Amino acid sequence: MRRRGLRQPKRCDWSGVSGQAPP
Repeated sequence: MRRRGLRQPKRCDWSGVSGQAPP
């Protein structure tokens, strides 16, 4: 539960994983 954005880019907790921003 640290960086679930690097593996599951579906939450609003990623800072530029695929160049997209959180909704």
